[in-house]
Amino acid sequence: MPRPRKSDKPAKRESPVQFRLESDLGRLVGGFAERHGLGVNEAAKSLIALCVVSLDCRYYGLVRQLADELGGSNPFVQACLRVNASMEGAAMATGRPVIPDAARPGFVLRVVEGVLTGRGKPVKTDGLWFVEGNSLPPPGEGAVPEGSEEEKTVIDRSVRKRRTIRRVDPE
Repeated sequence: MPRPRKSDKPAKRESPVQFRLESDLGRLVGGFAERHGLGVNEAAKSLIALCVVSLDCRYYGLVRQLADELGGSNPFVQACLRVNASMEGAAMATGRPVIPDAARPGFVLRVVEGVLTGRGKPVKTDGLWFVEGNSLPPPGEGAVPEGSEEEKTVIDRSVRKRRTIRRVDPE
């Protein structure tokens, strides 16, 4: 009987995701890791988990609180899955395909609050500028200071511009 080849066996673990810290992606992940006191690999895994459940890096602080409370193996992934299950359940209950972007921060906050307050712990929303009632984002994260020229400029995109092409006869 022939000996089984390595290619016939399933992989023992997931293949690693690799990137160079000098690349644009590497700098972005490195910046995220630095802001949150994470290693680059842990930051990449956290960002992937958030992305897969239709969240972005803004939600890291909320989901991290839930993960810290849940514990166990892969707590951050488990917390992401819990939030995702809640979003999918709410979407099914309301008949909408997904929770609208404007309502998502409040919804995720309520999911995290539900678990933490049930265990006698408060939710920390300091620095979570996108959650209703909090201040503007910190500099470098899309902040526009109140009263600035940028804030006063409003672009009305409700009316589509029409482009006309005129034929010019060379004479």
